Amino acid sequence: MQIAAEDECPECDAADTPAANGIQQPQSLLEELDARQNQVLDELESLERRIETVIAQWSAWRGDTGDKSALPHAA
Repeated sequence: MQIAAEDECPECDAADTPAANGIQQPQSLLEELDARQNQVLDELESLERRIETVIAQWSAWRGDTGDKSALPHAA
């Protein structure tokens, strides 16, 4: 029985790659984190616009006087 040299073992080479070990390359991980951060920032900006719209609608409904009697009463 003969044991193959290290350079003759394609399975060994594949098992030593970072992807095979479940470890991502640092550059691709940084790119993924950067993309996710951009997505979260976009979602925060969208949420901020929605909040500003609701506040503007509520302020217009409330009126300039701020009269609390104009607010709906709980049942």
